[in-house]
Amino acid sequence: MKHTPGRWKFDTFTEYPSRDGGYLVYSLGEKKGLALLFNSGKHSAYRVDSGECRANARLMAAAPRLLRACKRALAYLAHRADNGDEEALESVISLEQAIKEGEEE
Repeated sequence: MKHTPGRWKFDTFTEYPSRDGGYLVYSLGEKKGLALLFNSGKHSAYRVDSGECRANARLMAAAPRLLRACKRALAYLAHRADNGDEEALESVISLEQAIKEGEEE
């Protein structure tokens, strides 16, 4: 299964009165929600403060851009590795593994 195409954004939400608010990560292109991240508080079994919750939402929203950047870096590094750059080859292997893990079902 493929991920929802980017651009992704995030915003705050407070629609759940039993919760202490949090963040919604959503797709601009397909206009659908992708993830809800709740701040912890008296109603949460998890201990994620609002700053960490916001940072997680920002990272998730950046995922499509990060994937594109990784693929561009991979192409550049693969070219360097083909020309004998050993460090580039190690980076190619790491990036290929990370991209594969992100695209697996």
